[in-house]
This record gives sequence, structure tokens and C-alpha cells, in this order.
Amino acid sequence: MARRAKAAVSFALGAFSLMMQGAPVGRGIEFSSTCWLIKHGRDWLLWDAGVPESSLNDPRGWSTLPKLIVYHLDKSLTDQLAEIGLKPSDIGLVAISHTHGDHIGNVSLFPNSTILMQRAEYNWINSANGPNDNLNQLMALARKLLGTPRNLHLIDGDTDVFGDGSITLISKPGHTPGSRSLLVHLV
Repeated sequence: MARRAKAAVSFALGAFSLMMQGAPVGRGIEFSSTCWLIKHGRDWLLWDAGVPESSLNDPRGWSTLPKLIVYHLDKSLTDQLAEIGLKPSDIGLVAISHTHGDHIGNVSLFPNSTILMQRAEYNWINSANGPNDNLNQLMALARKLLGTPRNLHLIDGDTDVFGDGSITLISKPGHTPGSRSLLVHLV
């Protein structure tokens, strides 16, 4: 079973043109920033943790880089879990694709879950600042949103989460140094 949680995202100040070559400057778009819930036997795995639910119904929205992207939530992740009879404490594993704020915004909702993250990603957000202020800001926000998870499990390379080939985390550095993809074999 896989379910998708979503947040509406609005681009500001011509960011659409930065994301898609040839797009009109200054024109906003809306799309979903998703996280996925996967059931494996009696275990629940959440792929990414979405935009912080503290921004729910905030007309100003929430942003990692306010001049670029603004996120607006119309439903919290906690409410979406409740709709299917779950609480954050029911989620045993939270796997992180990468540490941008719209992917780790609700990690703190899962204090007892095991957080699965690429070691390269963890090392990157905890490295010294460089010359790019936007990257420095993203890394600082990632450190704040991640906090110090009780059960942080750092991974190197590809990982078969349950040891049966059903869910594999695949290392795909590029977007960030520790980015990865999720491969799910449905039965």
C-alpha cells in the first residue's frame, strides 16, 4: 500500500523560468511536493517527511528560499495519517531522499522512528559553509529541521531496506551530495 501526502507549492519571482528553460519569467506555477507511505508486512515506511505542518493554512506560506519557492499546506501530514487510522508513532521508518526543507520538514513528528539517511547527505549538511549563501542557508535549515534524531541510521550507497528486495534506497548524488531514489517492487 502506498499513499501520497502533498503540499501545494507556488513559485515566486520568475523561479519557474529557472526550473524550466523557456518558461515565462515572473509567472507562478503550482505543483505537489509529495511524501509516500508504504506498508511492508506490519511495518510502515514514510518516504520523505514533507513541508513543516506548522505552516498549515498560513497565508504567507513557508519557504526554504523565499525569493524562489513558497509552499502552502492545506492539510497536515498528521491529519492525512489520521484519515487512514495512523499516528506518527505508528511509523517505524522514515527514509529521506535528500535534506531540502520540503523533504524533511516534519522529521520531528517521528521521534521514535528510525531515520534512514545517506551518510554523504548528513556529512554535507554538517560541513563548513562555502561561498554560496543560498547553499549555506539550505544546509543551516536542514540541520535545524533534522535536529538530532534519536534513531538516525546513516547509509552508504544502495540499501535493501527489508532484506527481501521489495524496497531499495538507491544512491543518486547530484541534486545534493547524498540524494537517493526509492525503488518499490509491488507484489
